[in-house]
Amino acid sequence: MKIDRELRLPELSFSKEPASPHAYRIAGICKATGLGRTSIYAAIKSGALIARRYGRCTLVLADDLAAFLAKLPTTNGR
Repeated sequence: MKIDRELRLPELSFSKEPASPHAYRIAGICKATGLGRTSIYAAIKSGALIARRYGRCTLVLADDLAAFLAKLPTTNGR
């Protein structure tokens, strides 16, 4: 009697695009937006940018960062 012991693994698919982060640290926000640390912390203090704390780490969710950037005034006066 022959026993089929072939191991079948699921197909793995790897995206060529890197996944976008769900949250940013302050340094990541600065790098992604070009804004300075002082400006970011001022926006957090004023309530314009929502931040969360995990231990000593300050995190900003990607959706909150996108909402903050969308609320910034445009340069053409709209």
